[in-house]
Amino acid sequence: MVTLSDERLKEQIETIRWVGDIRLVTFRWKQSRQVDVGVIAQEVQRVHPDWVSEGKDGYLQVDYGAVWRYCAAQEPHPVTTVA
Repeated sequence: MVTLSDERLKEQIETIRWVGDIRLVTFRWKQSRQVDVGVIAQEVQRVHPDWVSEGKDGYLQVDYGAVWRYCAAQEPHPVTTVA
């Protein structure tokens, strides 16, 4: 799941938390004004360049599948058993 995530398209960026070397953020898309959660492509590119690519429009996009798999591996969820 490769998705646009370029910092140049976002505003009001705030840190939610760090998971390993990835910063999870909330932000507002400049064009739609929609609030969203994700990462900043330029930051991810510095630590995991293989997860970031440049689109035809010149904006950076992130492989969010790789990001979420990494985050899950860093902080596995507790196992809940149902009796």
